[in-house]
Amino acid sequence: MIEKELKEFINKYIGSLLEWDLVLHIYNNEMILKDKEFAQLFGYSEIEIKDALKKLTNDGLIRTDSSVGNGSVIPPELGAKVATLIDVLDHRRQRMAILSSVLQNEHTFF
Repeated sequence: MIEKELKEFINKYIGSLLEWDLVLHIYNNEMILKDKEFAQLFGYSEIEIKDALKKLTNDGLIRTDSSVGNGSVIPPELGAKVATLIDVLDHRRQRMAILSSVLQNEHTFF
């Protein structure tokens, strides 16, 4: 089971597996690959990457930072929430609950 506060965070900011991948990558690397590189590495189209980055930026979960070559970073005020998300991913049951929550938020279906 996911704690209420973390579930609210996921519901507010993480609307797809792509957004999850981007957030985890940005948090762990404090920058982002170019859209084309990320698309090639993770199997998304460049358009999907651009759209997801735009949504995450508009929602305030990421921002551009000139100190990392105009890459994307997680704002400090949200860093603790993302760190909590990453920490609970180490536990299988919680990881599956989070995955289920993200899939329920997913805007596109196959």
